[in-house]
Amino acid sequence: MWVEANQLGQGNNSAPGLDPTEIVRYQSTDLINWTNPVHSLHNTEMFESLNTTTGQCYPGAIIDVGGKAYLYTMSSPADGNPPNGNIWQIGLAVAPAPIASIVTAKEEAVSFVASDNFSSGVGSLSNNWTTPVGGHALQIIAGNLCEMGTISVVCGEAYTGVTFSNDQYSEITIQILANGQFFAPTVRNQTASVGWYGINIVGPIGSAVNSFYINKNVGGTFTQIGPSQTITLQVGDVIRLSVVGNVISAFQNGFLIQQVQDNSNTFSSGFPGLGGFTTTLVQAQVSLWAGGNAGVIPNYNPPNLYVANIVSCSPRPEANTWEVIYLYPLDAGGIGEAIVVVGPNQAIAQWPTPSSTITIPSSPGSSQQFTFPCPPIIKWGTFGIGTFGGTHGFPSYFFA
Repeated sequence: MWVEANQLGQGNNSAPGLDPTEIVRYQSTDLINWTNPVHSLHNTEMFESLNTTTGQCYPGAIIDVGGKAYLYTMSSPADGNPPNGNIWQIGLAVAPAPIASIVTAKEEAVSFVASDNFSSGVGSLSNNWTTPVGGHALQIIAGNLCEMGTISVVCGEAYTGVTFSNDQYSEITIQILANGQFFAPTVRNQTASVGWYGINIVGPIGSAVNSFYINKNVGGTFTQIGPSQTITLQVGDVIRLSVVGNVISAFQNGFLIQQVQDNSNTFSSGFPGLGGFTTTLVQAQVSLWAGGNAGVIPNYNPPNLYVANIVSCSPRPEANTWEVIYLYPLDAGGIGEAIVVVGPNQAIAQWPTPSSTITIPSSPGSSQQFTFPCPPIIKWGTFGIGTFGGTHGFPSYFFA
């Protein structure tokens, strides 16, 4: 079930129990207990609600058409007084797979690449990390926690041990964050000099603080992008920052808190990482970091395989060639027909096994997987070398 939801106490300062809202997917086996929330569509799009704290999005109908899932939504860039608010529109989100596949995975456009639980030993971070020229390093302390290596200066490092796309994400798990201290995920970190996109996240944990905003750090000078928002941090909160093009998005536990656009395109490439500031050690710590690529379609599990039924198998004029007609169910309902020509004079591919799976269009614009049984006349045939490319005395299977 897809429902409208928000993280209570977060988001817009003037309406923290309402704005912004987004679509969250839940599942149930008894229609009483609903579990496993998965974030689906967020409150904003590239052309609405950027650099603001308002916006709502709630689901309508979701249907399968042609092997794809279509979710109709109602969304609003803002909900104040006209002319700036009360602007609603109908949206349509299209997923590249049917509903049965969509519900098998998270609906987030990211691909995990690397993580660090800071278990490489007390002291410097592992060799996967790089401190930018002119910057200050982080450190690992007992308990597998990461904190600043030096007090009263901004510290930060980039994860350079693997390759990332320019569109990327970085996320941290909060352990300790005292009043006035900050620790944040960063993206597109530079290494030849200090520079990144980050978030101003300050403590104390457990209190509503109106100073959550996306910023950029250029040579140690921070510039705020977008408005300040109120959030209440808790131990174990996962804070994610992602960048796709010049659009930067910040999330708390999966909920989109802020999305902004850097019109100056300050950083177009770099590495994900993390950075922070503290005046006293042990007052700003994280327990886990993860990063990867952003703006990618999830790898949805394939839908259930369908078995196509043989309708007929008739000889063609060409020697040792058959035309096999199959029927199979369409995603959108009804029956589809496939004609498979088997023989030496066609564009032939070997049929690997008598119960192979091949992919054919199940509806216009989509692909569905079907098991096509090998017809008996072909399955039990024995063909000589040079005729079908098989070995004399052993069955060979082909389809084209």
